[in-house]
Amino acid sequence: MQRALTLKTYIKLILGIIHPVLIILLPLYRRKFSKVETTHRPIFIVGAPRTGSTILYQVLTNNNELLYIDNLASLFHRTMPFGIWLSQVLFRNKQHNSFSSKYGNTSSFHAPSESQAFWFRWFPKDRDFVEVSDIDPVKIDNMKKTVSSMMSHHGKDIIFKNLACGQRIRVLFHVFPNAKFIFLRRDPRYTAQSLLLARRNLNIQDSAWWSVKPKLYRKYNSYSIHRKLAQQIWSVEKQISEDIREIPETNKLEIRYEELPARLYEIQDFLNLEFGLDFDVDDLKITNRLNVSETDWEALETAYKEVILREGN
Repeated sequence: MQRALTLKTYIKLILGIIHPVLIILLPLYRRKFSKVETTHRPIFIVGAPRTGSTILYQVLTNNNELLYIDNLASLFHRTMPFGIWLSQVLFRNKQHNSFSSKYGNTSSFHAPSESQAFWFRWFPKDRDFVEVSDIDPVKIDNMKKTVSSMMSHHGKDIIFKNLACGQRIRVLFHVFPNAKFIFLRRDPRYTAQSLLLARRNLNIQDSAWWSVKPKLYRKYNSYSIHRKLAQQIWSVEKQISEDIREIPETNKLEIRYEELPARLYEIQDFLNLEFGLDFDVDDLKITNRLNVSETDWEALETAYKEVILREGN
């Protein structure tokens, strides 16, 4: 781990030196590779946090020839096409074999990254939900050319797992009308439990917001912690459900976390993919266990029921 951190520091230093050159070259790259209409498409994994999105992201990127932002490419978040190119040159079609993570974060250079900074080039940092009208048309064009040029250059679909994108579906589908969306859901009680444990392990104050921000997150931030988590999950999933209705059936798939191993090959078919090297679906361990006190569990259950009663299904 220390060696990887040292190497990461060196790469950042080198990148700081060459970055001005890459910035100059980026428009040339986009013009060259966005001239040709690509038949490839972006794929977005969306859902509430702690619903299995990271393990699905890891499985799909490990066993298929898909472009994705790994931790190396993520260092180039301002000039991502060059980061993707470098990753392709160094790792080619090697599997990353990374199936562990810490709250969505992975460690090795080739392991998949959420790369939040990549999306900050076009989306605001203070909120996740946006309308098409919130984004400058120049930024929309830039986003389209950046992503499309990478797919055109390498001749592959690209898959993203950044859960804030679930609150940006209206914009993303406007920019990429051929995009595919995988919507992951989980029993909300266990989702809330996982969120609660993650916050405690990270020493996040109950008064602070953590992870995906739904439209009214500032209002919810004043709630008690159990109610806040219940409202966060319900609101994130409601927004996704509403926005995904506008997308053709052939471009969307909803999966329950609990059904993930049994439906993994269905996901492959949905994405028109074939597994690369052997993969044993039985290795995908999906469990829902009670890991909090009975007091916390009852508070989370009660809070979610109250949200349902107040907001509706």
